[in-house]
Amino acid sequence: MHDDPAKEAVEHLQQAALEIIKATRAFLDLAEELVSDPSPLLAVGQLVGDLAAKGRAAATGGVGGQTPPSAQGAPTVQHIRVS
Repeated sequence: MHDDPAKEAVEHLQQAALEIIKATRAFLDLAEELVSDPSPLLAVGQLVGDLAAKGRAAATGGVGGQTPPSAQGAPTVQHIRVS
């Protein structure tokens, strides 16, 4: 352990700054790769779009591909009069 707390604090800050610089370099390297060859990013975007379309189709298509009553214009709530 150091005798001088100020010196120890500066050393910690220096190490933290160096780690931030390393992380920024790694991020910039990745960004450069994606700019040079965007196909991995486009593939992920296509996958997300396909999943969204399938989810939307499942939500509106009902079970077994049948259109649910709510999508056919029928009321989704049945009101029953009790006298």
